[in-house]
Amino acid sequence: MSQPVSGAKTIAPSPASTPRVWLVTGYRAGESNQILALAEALGWPYEHKRLGYRRGGAVVGLLRRRGLQGIVIPASSALQPPWPDLVISAGMRN
Repeated sequence: MSQPVSGAKTIAPSPASTPRVWLVTGYRAGESNQILALAEALGWPYEHKRLGYRRGGAVVGLLRRRGLQGIVIPASSALQPPWPDLVISAGMRN
């Protein structure tokens, strides 16, 4: 049996409530499939949030910058309250 890492905390939802989970995906099918597989393995209900990207917006990620310069807000899902307990995403642009 493996031992927990010293100082690591296990965070579990209370039995009375189901956690709110968001899947934030973009344009790459491989990343989206991994995100979906992880969410389904958890067995919790989830909401799918999709981001729309600008042409040439990858430069923002390549420069290791953060911000909304590469996102097309009207083409993206709204990210607004109620906030999730868990966000699952993958990829540099997400």
